[in-house]
Amino acid sequence: MLQAADVVFSFLAFACFGLHLAGLSTAEWWNLTDEFPNGTVVSTSFGIWWTRTCKDSACSLSSRDLSGELAWLLGVAAVETISVVLYALSLPVAVMLIYRALRDLNMDVLKKLYVVILSGAGAVIIVGILLFVKKKAGLTERFAMETKDGVAGWSLALSSAGGAIGVLAGVSMGMSLLCKTKEYDDDEENAEKSHQYWQQKHKEVN
Repeated sequence: MLQAADVVFSFLAFACFGLHLAGLSTAEWWNLTDEFPNGTVVSTSFGIWWTRTCKDSACSLSSRDLSGELAWLLGVAAVETISVVLYALSLPVAVMLIYRALRDLNMDVLKKLYVVILSGAGAVIIVGILLFVKKKAGLTERFAMETKDGVAGWSLALSSAGGAIGVLAGVSMGMSLLCKTKEYDDDEENAEKSHQYWQQKHKEVN
């Protein structure tokens, strides 16, 4: 039977994928603003793949060169790309959860896959974000100290939300499976005790 929890867990898989993909493909992970004595304001928004530079109201978008001093970003890009692939793999699992629930079929294997994929992808995202934040002072070719006072952007927030929700969804599903296993074990134990009780009663009567 399809339950509300199954629908929620399936929706969360799609939500995590969408949030992280949106965050990863936009250039708002880290924002830096420079104001010059002549009144000119230059704002730079850094992403994993893109950099947007705005001078007053004129903006330009350029792809990042992940080499030289920025080679460390390759590690972040690889980690975050792996998490996108994992979330993409969770989508058919989420669909199958609904399909099998509607037909009252066993879903334990799918739920275990859900736990591994969602919690794993979420953890990978968080690791990548921590690496990015730790290294954020080296985002420009200028002195590292000049970027340390920037601020996190909404793209980073989207990916962070996608990672956190993935971990929470995976852990929650795992807890529900553990509770179900415990209930099954308790039922088995009670059945065994009941069987032994009636065997003893039968011996006493005879």
